Parts: sequence; structure tokens; C-alpha cells
Amino acid sequence: RDMHQVLDAYEKQKSFYLYTGRGPSSESMHVGHLIPFIFTKWLQDVFDIPLVIQLTDDEKYLWKDLTLEDCHHFAVENAKDIIACGFDVNKTFIFSDLDYMGASPEFYRNVVKIQKHVTFNQVKGIFGFTDSDCIGKISFPAIQAAPSFSNSFPQIFGSRKDIQNWSDLCNRYSQINKHAFSGGKDTVEEHRQDGGNPDVDVSFMYLTFFLEDDEQLEKIRQDYASGALLTGELKKILIETLQPMIAQHQERRKQVTDETVKQFMTPRRLNFHF
Repeated sequence: RDMHQVLDAYEKQKSFYLYTGRGPSSESMHVGHLIPFIFTKWLQDVFDIPLVIQLTDDEKYLWKDLTLEDCHHFAVENAKDIIACGFDVNKTFIFSDLDYMGASPEFYRNVVKIQKHVTFNQVKGIFGFTDSDCIGKISFPAIQAAPSFSNSFPQIFGSRKDIQNWSDLCNRYSQINKHAFSGGKDTVEEHRQDGGNPDVDVSFMYLTFFLEDDEQLEKIRQDYASGALLTGELKKILIETLQPMIAQHQERRKQVTDETVKQFMTPRRLNFHF
């Protein structure tokens, strides 16, 4: 959404930065979690701009039956998966809420300002909070909104006020075959006769992200819609497309050391040219 605003800012040589995040609830991220980061990596490369990534380990503690220690550990492990996407350490700052809230008074000041301007009725209507929810949940949206303001990161952007922002592996073979929602029919006979619906088929949706050959993608869509291609065959194509990518990502992740994570998660000045 709002890509035109980014392009307008870029053409006018106005400064902006990328902000995205991840709620770490387990030690590893699956390919669905990686898609936004793969896209963000592409944006960073295309626009050559700084990026901040918020790891909301505090959020997972509030919503899940996990210890603070587990949530912070998951944040560090998820950072390794994110770094393995190939982000530039000189242009990327990854932070854990549990660490950064105490280290940056500027960040916390923005949190408080946002909290003052948001009522309980507003967050209750948006997020569906009830009177039995802990107060941490109710105030958390302000923490997630704070990175939208560049002065939350004085180590990166200094005191500049003119910066805009723009926000917004597990075994794939068994996961795809067991859990990928299908647009196919109940029986092979029905599928051959009536065809499948690629618009709701998860395997086909994933191919729209990861299969670079547009002509091949269109042929797959037509074959599936006509019934010439079965659901199992479609899933096999997706598996064969994802396996090399997942293998490469896993290999890159093995190369991410604790020292590398520390570099990404240390508040510091980033390299940018505006």
C-alpha cells in the first residue's frame, strides 16, 4: 500500500526509512514469516536506505504462556533468520523491545506521547480487548507505533526531524503437503472435470512470490484451472521451487554468529546519504 508515496518521495529526493518487525514466538521462522523480510531486503537494496527492525519479545510475553527469558531468546534466534536474508549491517538496526526500551529514553518518550493520545475505547474497538486483558496488552500498541518516528532512534538519525518512514524453516515438504490450503476439488475426477481455483490455493499463491518465470507461472495457473494439473502436482512444483531457496537460507543462517547478531543489534549510526 501507498507505494506511490514512497516513489514520489524518492523522486523528489526526500529522505525516508524502512520500518518492519517480527513477534518472536519460537526459535525459528518458516518461509511465510520470511516473505516480508525478503521484500524488505529488496526495498532496501533498490532505495539504498536505512532500515529498523523491531523484535516485539515483550508482546509475546504478554500474549503467550512464555517466560521473559524465552521470549528474549527467541528474539535473538529470529534475528539470525532475518540477518540470513542478506541485510546490510551498515544500513540495518535490529532491536529487541526488552533491551531497547531501557536503553533509549527517546524511544520511551514517544511511547508515552502516543499512549496519551490513544484512549482505551479506541484500542478496545480496534483490537477487541476486554476488561479481563492485562494492562500490558492495552498499552502495547503504543510501543509498536513508536518506531514510526525517526527521533526514537537518535543514534541512527541524530536530531533530524524531516525524515519520513514507510512501514509497511522447518521441513517445507511435510508442511506444504499437510497444511497448504488447496483450491482443488474433493476427488481427482471432479478436479479433472471442473478444474481448481488458483486464486485461493496457498501453493499457487506461494509460487506467485517465488517462481520468477512468469510464463511458467501462467501455464501452471491455466493447467490448474482447467484440471490438467492436480493439487498434489501443484504442491510438488512448489516444493521443488522452495527447496533450493530454503537450503541456501539455512546455509547462510549457519554463518550468522552471536557476534554478527550483536553488530546488528547495537544502537549506532547507520550509513545513508541524505
